[in-house]
Amino acid sequence: MQPQSAREYLQKNRETIRYIVFVALFSALAYAVTFLFHIKVSFLTFDAKDSVITVAAFLLGPLGGTIISLLVAFIEMISIGGTGFWGFLMDFVSTAGFAVTASLIYSRFRSARGALLSVGGASIVSVLTMLLFNLFITPIYMGVDMKTVAAMIPTLLLPFNVAKALLNTSITMLLYKPISVTLRQMQLLPESRSKGEKQVNASAPTAAGFSSVTLWIVLIALAAAAISILIFVKLHAKIQ
Repeated sequence: MQPQSAREYLQKNRETIRYIVFVALFSALAYAVTFLFHIKVSFLTFDAKDSVITVAAFLLGPLGGTIISLLVAFIEMISIGGTGFWGFLMDFVSTAGFAVTASLIYSRFRSARGALLSVGGASIVSVLTMLLFNLFITPIYMGVDMKTVAAMIPTLLLPFNVAKALLNTSITMLLYKPISVTLRQMQLLPESRSKGEKQVNASAPTAAGFSSVTLWIVLIALAAAAISILIFVKLHAKIQ
């Protein structure tokens, strides 16, 4: 093996190990978040793990987001889940539908505006996908007919999934830039991903203050969070 080839081999191995470490780290963090922050409305539950996994998918790509979504859903099923395989399937689809869609869009438009577009598109895909799965899967593990679930769409399922998507969007937008900037500055990101973050982080806050793009991102995130919390509060009050 030539010296140059040996260096390339070692570098590739380091990148692979670093990637695996990040997958494990974000999987553990996402699982921990399910205990720290969650909102329960009827039989539906929001937790912030989807946002953590979306940040990971931005940094590691769609494959990384898919792997983490699958790992976390499986760990939840065998540890705290009470709905077996169907709950696992719904959990995985819900998380991956948002995180992987956002990552796929962001991989094409790597900029601050692209990040906004990605979470917006992911929100639409997530809501539509979950409504479809709620309609066909929820009757199986709840033991009710499809008409019963269909009747819940306008009063519970649709507003809940919209609120969930908005809050995931908000948390992702607030977390992503600080995490990506910190990891890149510490040279912890895989090399290919670190290079890809330079454009979106060009609008990062400086000593002089926030850039206009960053300020708009924060304002939109806070507005999305406020709207989602208002929907959750109204749903909870209606059920009570």
